[in-house]
Amino acid sequence: MEKTVDVLMAEYRWSARLSAASLISFCASLAVIALVGGDTGRDGLEFLIGCLLGLTLISSFLAMLLSTFGVVRNRGRLADWGMFLIFIWFIPYLGIALYLGTSYLLQVLRTNREK
Repeated sequence: MEKTVDVLMAEYRWSARLSAASLISFCASLAVIALVGGDTGRDGLEFLIGCLLGLTLISSFLAMLLSTFGVVRNRGRLADWGMFLIFIWFIPYLGIALYLGTSYLLQVLRTNREK
């Protein structure tokens, strides 16, 4: 039996990439809000934060759909497929970013260090 994250990162790379994009855009939107001290009434900041959060929602939703398709299709060989589906659908949008996005980003950082 294999871990769901490992199978998704190996066979469904787009899902992992979308999850990482979602995580990065969410963190960037929080960073912009923190930098301006919550005063988002400045010109263009509402638009920037809205775009970042929109990217978070769209990329997370697509990643959730792709991951669900991959997990249901391969559930016979996965050890934790039920917990994965509960986690990503119980915590919509951020669940997939945290579960798959962090694993993908850590793998990318490890491979870049080895080069």
